[in-house]
Amino acid sequence: MNAYRTTWIKYKKMNTVLADSSKIKEEYIGLYMEQYTDYINKTDNFKKRALKIAKGGELEKVVSFLNSSLDTEDDLAEFYSHFDKTILHLFPTFVADFNALLLPENAVIPGPGKLLTPELRIFALIRLGISDSVKIARFLHYSLSTIYNYRSKMKCKAGGDRSKFEERVTRIGQ
Repeated sequence: MNAYRTTWIKYKKMNTVLADSSKIKEEYIGLYMEQYTDYINKTDNFKKRALKIAKGGELEKVVSFLNSSLDTEDDLAEFYSHFDKTILHLFPTFVADFNALLLPENAVIPGPGKLLTPELRIFALIRLGISDSVKIARFLHYSLSTIYNYRSKMKCKAGGDRSKFEERVTRIGQ
């Protein structure tokens, strides 16, 4: 009977992990389909307005429109905001759980009005299963050296076995 109970507990834990994985996928697919659709619509509207101005034949207006309408910094800020909100929706205690993996004096605290810091975003991606630094850099629009530096600094600030730090990050919220 004891072997049966042990097996049942293992299956229950695996089921919980699978349910967590499904929840993450559903949340992200929905969010990024919506965001991608919005971006396509913005691009289409931008193209239509640029063509309309260009057909008027006034080159200065075209240049002015192009200079004033392409604000990728706002788009990136919106992306970070959506990402941060999604992570905190999926893992409401992510920041506290992440900080519990660090020595107390090394806690990462987002500033006023911020949900996550760059370090927390990097490790949120690692929690989601994205551990390739090149992919993380591309995803967050950081340089590859920035990603390496943040990962290295956080490992140095970890409590316990530093070689297992990122592995422990992947278990946050389970």
